[in-house]
Amino acid sequence: MATPSSSGTEPVTKQVAVVGAGVIGLSTALRLLLEGGTPDAKVEVTIIADRFTPNTTSDGSGGFWEPYALGNTPISSIRKWSKATWDHFHELCRSRVAQEIGAQFVSGYTLHNSGSPEEPLFKDIVLGYRPVTERELQELFPFATWGFFHTTLQVSVQAYLPWLTERFKAKGGKLENATVKELSDLADRFDIIINCCGPRAGQLGKDTQTEPIRGQVLRVRAPWIKHHYIMETGNGTITYVLPLGDTVVVGGVAQRGNWNENVDGGDTRAIWERAVTLFPQLQNAERLNEWAGLRPGRTTVRLEAQAIETPNKRVLSVQGIWRKYPRGLEKVSKGFGENIQGVWRKYLRDLEKVSKGFGGSIQGIWRKYPRDLEKVSKGFGESVQGIWRKYPRGVEKVSKGFGENIQGVWRKYLRDLEKVSKGFGGSIQGIWRKYPRDLEKVSKGFGESVQGIWRKYPRGVEKVSKGFGEKYKGCIAICMLQVIHNYGHGGAGITLHWGCAGDVVHVVNHALNLMCSKQATSKL
Repeated sequence: MATPSSSGTEPVTKQVAVVGAGVIGLSTALRLLLEGGTPDAKVEVTIIADRFTPNTTSDGSGGFWEPYALGNTPISSIRKWSKATWDHFHELCRSRVAQEIGAQFVSGYTLHNSGSPEEPLFKDIVLGYRPVTERELQELFPFATWGFFHTTLQVSVQAYLPWLTERFKAKGGKLENATVKELSDLADRFDIIINCCGPRAGQLGKDTQTEPIRGQVLRVRAPWIKHHYIMETGNGTITYVLPLGDTVVVGGVAQRGNWNENVDGGDTRAIWERAVTLFPQLQNAERLNEWAGLRPGRTTVRLEAQAIETPNKRVLSVQGIWRKYPRGLEKVSKGFGENIQGVWRKYLRDLEKVSKGFGGSIQGIWRKYPRDLEKVSKGFGESVQGIWRKYPRGVEKVSKGFGENIQGVWRKYLRDLEKVSKGFGGSIQGIWRKYPRDLEKVSKGFGESVQGIWRKYPRGVEKVSKGFGEKYKGCIAICMLQVIHNYGHGGAGITLHWGCAGDVVHVVNHALNLMCSKQATSKL
């Protein structure tokens, strides 16, 4: 969570969207609320998904900790992420939460009937790792030639996902049921977007290295099965038996490129025949249900930041803020000193009417209410429109009656009233367009300065800068939509989720520092 700002000012709030509500999306969103933020920026997190538990791919998982189907992901990364998740589960297994989420230690065998014995990359993470003995092979597993025994961790995913969801909501997280077709569609509402939407994450990320890995499992009631069994044959077929309480998950298939999410009867028969042939103690188990789903396959796990251009950028001039929040003047006015809201309060006396229809600028107010000069002119002696038409270069005359007036604002920030009064075009936007290189002067003293407004609303800088003649230096990076990808975990979403979420938090906090830094660059 964000710590108090070293400057003593209130941290700005950045909106973060997590797309996807499987175990990767949920854990990422929760860790952001638990650990995300910097002294200068705090985060509000919304999960956006078209499916939530119990209807996600993760809900069909066996909840078994073991790296699987991770392509060419570097071993160092697999070990780092899986160890962080192991530590997380280890803590849960030894806590009072264990019963709530079905967390347990489970021991068992991984077996092979081809190849030479080799040690798994996780042997020093799990408990009690040892090679299978010759006696075990002869008496228990005559179909195998080598293997190993170890103790690992397991959770009931159907209980764990709701638990993550409730923790997320309790920390202030928001859930939104929607289908995201383009990440850029979220640019108007969010400062950072995290892509965790499983097998379709590659489509959103314009990533050709992704593919679905279809899985299918059965769940049976077999409380007498106490060990897990995983059998891998030479042709790549894997049969597994994973006990969790009275229920046992029996699988499976790993069909790359297959988008079918429906249960296939042929796959069901093949899985069951393999399982009972290898482990005949399953034969009298009561079948409970079948499930099929799509794992997010990729050549490697993708966990990285990307700054992308988006056509849906907010126009972030004062005019743009007014258009975005025409009825929220309190939000707009914070930090302006004697602010525009204050001017309206003093002289317009009809804020509700003005805020509903003024069209985005003071000039817009005049256009909307050209014949309602009586209300506008109270406090001015005559209408603002009339004064500016009569005295476009006579700022001293214009300023009479403004109280803490526009002239006063100019005196504080521009210091060159003659130039301003000759060509400002009737609005603050006009001043900026006329004098694009005086922005430093404009921003001085605003409290929530022009630069500060851009920091809060970073994605419209390119559009705003078109009217200035140059880009505002220091705002190049934050005009891009910041996307962080966290997908492609193959069959190891449960195994890697907490560790990957931790790395996302680090990337987000780095992005927040850049957004809040005067020295922001175009790369995270």
